[in-house]
Amino acid sequence: MRRVFKTIVSIVLSLTFIFSYLNFMQDDVSAATARIVLGQTITVPEEDYTYEFRPDKTGYYLLETHDWSYVEVTDNSNDTILDLSYVIPVGLADSFGDEYKSVYYMEYGKSYSVYFSGVCEFVLRRADKYVNLNVGNRNITASLEKPFTLSINPTLSPNLKLDQAVSYWWTDIPGDPGYTTSSITLNLGDLLDNNERFIFSYDYGDNDSDFGRGFVSCYVSALYNGNEYGWWVTFDIFGYKTEFSAACVAYEEDDSYVWSLPYHYEYDDQFFNVKTTKPSGVSASYQWYRIDSAKKKAGNYQKESDLFIKLNGQTYNYFNYNQSARNALGEPYFDINGDDTEVYTELACVVKFTKGSAFVEKVLHFRFDYCIGVSTYTDCFVKTSYTSTVTLPKDTKWIVNDVENDGSFIEDPLPKGFGYSYTWYNLNSVPEYGGFAWSGTGATADIYDVLGDNIDYLGTGKSFTVNPQTLTLQYNDGYYEAYVACFIVPTYNGTRCYSNAFEVYIEVFKLSFGSFRLDSYTSACEVHPGDKVDINVEVESVFDVAYQWQELKGKNWVNVNSESAQTSTLLFTANEESQYRCIVTDAQGNTLYTEPCVITFLPGPYITGQPGDVYAYVGDTAQFTVDAYGENLNYQWQLKKGSKWANLSAGGANTSTLSVKVDDSKNGKTYRCVITDDKGNELYSNEVSIFVIKPAIDITTQPKNYSGPVGSTAKFSVAAEGEGLTYQWQLKKGKTWADLSSGGAKTPTMSIKVDDSKNGKTYRCLITNAAGEQVATDEVTITVKNPDINITSQPSDFTGLEGSTAKFSVAAEGEGLTYQWQLKKGKTWADLSTGGAKTASMSIKVDASKNGKIYRCLITNAAGEQLATNEVTITVKQPSNAIVITKQPQNTETYEGGTAGFMVEAEGEGLTYQWQLKKGSSWANLTSGGATTNWLSIGKCDLSKNGKVYRCVITDANGEQIITNEVTLTVYYVVYRSEAVKSGESAPDAEVPATATEPAAEPVNDAPAPAEAPADEPAPAPVEEPAPAPVEAPAEAQADSPVEEPA
Repeated sequence: MRRVFKTIVSIVLSLTFIFSYLNFMQDDVSAATARIVLGQTITVPEEDYTYEFRPDKTGYYLLETHDWSYVEVTDNSNDTILDLSYVIPVGLADSFGDEYKSVYYMEYGKSYSVYFSGVCEFVLRRADKYVNLNVGNRNITASLEKPFTLSINPTLSPNLKLDQAVSYWWTDIPGDPGYTTSSITLNLGDLLDNNERFIFSYDYGDNDSDFGRGFVSCYVSALYNGNEYGWWVTFDIFGYKTEFSAACVAYEEDDSYVWSLPYHYEYDDQFFNVKTTKPSGVSASYQWYRIDSAKKKAGNYQKESDLFIKLNGQTYNYFNYNQSARNALGEPYFDINGDDTEVYTELACVVKFTKGSAFVEKVLHFRFDYCIGVSTYTDCFVKTSYTSTVTLPKDTKWIVNDVENDGSFIEDPLPKGFGYSYTWYNLNSVPEYGGFAWSGTGATADIYDVLGDNIDYLGTGKSFTVNPQTLTLQYNDGYYEAYVACFIVPTYNGTRCYSNAFEVYIEVFKLSFGSFRLDSYTSACEVHPGDKVDINVEVESVFDVAYQWQELKGKNWVNVNSESAQTSTLLFTANEESQYRCIVTDAQGNTLYTEPCVITFLPGPYITGQPGDVYAYVGDTAQFTVDAYGENLNYQWQLKKGSKWANLSAGGANTSTLSVKVDDSKNGKTYRCVITDDKGNELYSNEVSIFVIKPAIDITTQPKNYSGPVGSTAKFSVAAEGEGLTYQWQLKKGKTWADLSSGGAKTPTMSIKVDDSKNGKTYRCLITNAAGEQVATDEVTITVKNPDINITSQPSDFTGLEGSTAKFSVAAEGEGLTYQWQLKKGKTWADLSTGGAKTASMSIKVDASKNGKIYRCLITNAAGEQLATNEVTITVKQPSNAIVITKQPQNTETYEGGTAGFMVEAEGEGLTYQWQLKKGSSWANLTSGGATTNWLSIGKCDLSKNGKVYRCVITDANGEQIITNEVTLTVYYVVYRSEAVKSGESAPDAEVPATATEPAAEPVNDAPAPAEAPADEPAPAPVEEPAPAPVEAPAEAQADSPVEEPA
């Protein structure tokens, strides 16, 4: 029966897990949330991608990735990157093959950001069963003077029982002694070779004091349910001969390389700052050396100090790169190796640590890398003619910093064997950068990559003479121009150097011909047949110019014979489609041909009937009609708005006839129609207007403006004479009027209940006679005046801790005053009903939800006038760090009928405790079971306690408070066998949480009820919501026109 019982329990637990998992699966990862679903395989969509994860339980979490990607987990509560945990998860199968694994400790209630540097698949799972290796310090500083110990101290998670004890396999130890214990003791000499270097190392030390950095690894494995689970632990060993050497450290504050330092440039700066750490009483001195790189490359030395060339005066913790230092450094070392050629200077700084007669030296290495090339220019150009040869760059004017100079190539001086090569090309198109230089480094630099394939080889040489008649000419902005490029590359012994140590240049020369430039000309005209046309050309020249217009006849250009044919502007009648150009010649015989001006006919449309003005009464419908000829015509009527036109959308605005409902606002309005065809041709009608005829209605009494307090009633009245008069009161909405529907809105007198929102509102009455004529009254306004109430003392903001009481008070003078405290809800105010909400003073129990809440008091006098106090705010301040919780209470579980308890440990002066039970959204103080101590004991637990949430409020002697984490009690019910229990057997039970009804309220404190629970918050009175009357306005002015209906 026990086996049957366990099977039932397992089925129930499994179903509970499945239902929870299926429900959790609904919250899948999406682009909007980018959250992690526990246990689900997720694909990172792109590089540098971040997910959010909120643990449902505090513990260790195993992250596995299908492929390598740098992973970083950050605690968002304090922006701290989590360290990896040395924990072996057991009972979890591999999600991928050769996966990458890491474990992190994460807490319930917190949010974590999980960053991936690359695209991969990953799974995040909680490790409920694990072996914590408790590695401690993995960075070991060791010396030859004494042995050191490497230790692993594993502990098991609760309820975990392994098949056998944890096993160990130590590796990376010379001779492979086969250690299998949790702790081993080694001597530093055991890890070194005959040259006193680590056999298993990351890197080597560079002097006789340090052995460098090595490592020792241990594979820790655990056997659970027949499966092996393991984890690697690696210890970093930093080796020194003595403890004094180990305690003195020198390191580079900056990078040890300076790249692209220009060769022979003048600098007055410091490079390569050196930092040190050392014990008290130890001094540090510095001496800089140049490294003999040629001897180092050849290997002609016994020890590193044989390469040192002392640099006198360089005794600082930085290298002072002044003129004296440059002279001492001399020429850099040229490491010639084809495309991998480098030019550099190597330095060493020897830091000597001294204490008494003892000393130790550390050597740091640095390097200057140089880049050699030719100086560049902003722009270079040549003004010449077609018949004159040009020598480049001798005949060039260089533009340097906006200053024109005669110039030639400026080269850096190079050591023996180095030089430059020059290759010249003609460009068959205008370069994108219009004549600027280009530079680059490395073997990828290539003139065809920069200028494209459309170039022609001309020759070589430091200078080159070209004949413009052999070049490809470009027409550019009124000038004929040619472009010549020079490809300049450093060489060594005649071989071009394409490595990153040399800069490659392409200098482009612009040759400009002609003494005038074209400013503007007519390039195209679209006209109707028979139209009068003028086309124009404008040039800027230092000499007089002559014009000759030509027309294209077939394939030939023929001079035009007319009075304007030899002027800058050609006048003619467009009888056919054609092309024209102008020949411009200056006094030196230079000639410019404009691009052809193409004359084409518009296909239509044509207006055959124009609309006319309309005279009408208010209420009439004005109609405008346009007649047009063409195919697939579209119509768009427009309303003139100042100097612009706005498209209309109603009344047939997209047909040939527009209908407009006439009111006073339409008087003098101007309209037109835009006609287009399917080819985009466009035509405009004449502008037309509406003129409103005044009706036969006489207003004898106009309505008056109203001024009164909130709560009073405004009345507007009108008296008029005429046949069959009807009335319609209206509210002004921007530039339009909306009909009202209540408060007598269709009678001569209308009433409106006054509140703050009515202040400044404008109204009128629209009167209509039997003939349909209309006239509007004068506009009238409601002004809300201040009531006869004087507030002598305003309430003040409150700042306090959770659990304190905020009190707001007001003092006022006036007749028959009553008070109503209110809470701000968005843009409205809600009446409160408790805590003295209808008196001059109100009290509110403070909790975290009150932070930032805003209140006021509305005061009413006997006349019904009202006045509101200033708005005040509750600010919940955080307790100081005088109280420190050293141990938070934990969730607990028990069986039905069992007992349970929660404990908190804290540090502080005069601490008192108050345990609380969560009741809905609030908390109730408990009074028994040690409710005012650090240990809360819950007696016999029944199913009603299942799922209850508790916390503890801790207060110190200064009244500062802090609240613990919330914890939950889980009660499992007990399943008993139906038959009698045999003697000596115990009744089995099942650990299945039960769902129970809410128990009676536990003891609560006697704080006043929250003030923000108004039961009598009124709904706004239905005022000003009439249906809009049909009014004519442009589409953008005709959007929803809200109307106002008085109470």
